[in-house]
Amino acid sequence: MKAPVKATGPLYTGVLLMREGQLSRVSGTCAARLNCLYSECPSRYKLRKMNLRLLILLNVLFITSLSFAQLPSGIIDVNGNVYGELDGKKVGVARILLVFSPSDTIRTDKSGRYQIRLPDFGEPIKVAILPSDYNIVVPPRGEIHFENLQPSKLTITCNIMVMGDKINEELMQQVTNLNKNIRALQKKNNLSERKVLALQNAMMDTVLHYRQIQANLESKLASQNQEIIKLRDSIKIIFQKYYEALDEKFLRQQEAFTSVSEKLNTYISRAADLKDYMSYIKLCFERGEAAQNYSRLIKEYNQIRDKINAEHSQDVSSVKHYWTSPATALQLEKTYDYLLKETHDDTFLLWIGKIYEYFAATPARPSQAQKAADSAQVLMNQKLEELKRQSEIIIELMRDQI
Repeated sequence: MKAPVKATGPLYTGVLLMREGQLSRVSGTCAARLNCLYSECPSRYKLRKMNLRLLILLNVLFITSLSFAQLPSGIIDVNGNVYGELDGKKVGVARILLVFSPSDTIRTDKSGRYQIRLPDFGEPIKVAILPSDYNIVVPPRGEIHFENLQPSKLTITCNIMVMGDKINEELMQQVTNLNKNIRALQKKNNLSERKVLALQNAMMDTVLHYRQIQANLESKLASQNQEIIKLRDSIKIIFQKYYEALDEKFLRQQEAFTSVSEKLNTYISRAADLKDYMSYIKLCFERGEAAQNYSRLIKEYNQIRDKINAEHSQDVSSVKHYWTSPATALQLEKTYDYLLKETHDDTFLLWIGKIYEYFAATPARPSQAQKAADSAQVLMNQKLEELKRQSEIIIELMRDQI
């Protein structure tokens, strides 16, 4: 008697096909097991056949439901550091497990740094910490927001701060409020990612500082509870002043940057128009319209030069006050000095004066005026090229620190 076929290995939960009472092969183990059942007991096979049809239907429904699930719109690279507290100081937390929604995980390296690629579902990313006895302080509620992320930039840097004991709820609320203010400030002033990280790091340092003070006070006698209450009130005031100072600084930086860049670009544009007109000086002796255009260009040039001459000292003072790098104010002072002295005094003012002498001569001397204008045009072009280079340097320096 032929021995029954023995089924081995895992069962395959795929789609089974029926054809004239015979099962087509889905996997070796499924076919062998079902053929055995049919040969031994046809009535039991009918029951198995009904169960298989139900299994087929459930598989189809499951595959169909997957097709309607939300799909990510792209991939986002998230990186940063995980910090903890040691003796009131911020230190990296090594080998801690981060769990990102819905199920991606990464463990920090020995310095506390992490980097992970996550699907972008267009909503804040949730992060949790294992072991669960750690509490996330920053970002509040473990939510990483990226609503201002540009399509061309798919990288987010998010530093995470954790603590191993229970966090004071009032302090946590202050951190949440400040984080909202920073996000609003980011949207309002279109802050760079570097500036947002600097603000977040300053927020972490502030939390550590006042948490350490509070911990020291709470360790004292109950008679000092009043001091703790005063400290909590002072924390609220400090956080509010901190935000107000940030708002004021960024507003003043934006105003100064706009003022300086507009004045430099306007001067270069009007000086270039006047320089290009040097080719038509002789026509000014022959046509009244040409002379009027020349006079208009000189007037427009003088307007922006006079504005810069009157405001350049104030611009330099503003940059010294609101920009952290001293090199920025020095570069602006150097650029204005080159504009007012070498470009204006030693070139435009000097040669326009020489050309005017030929206009005022009796009789007028158009040929000599055109010759002088041709020489002036070469020098003006050289000065403007150097001024453009210096202007690009100072504008980039100022923009990088906003």
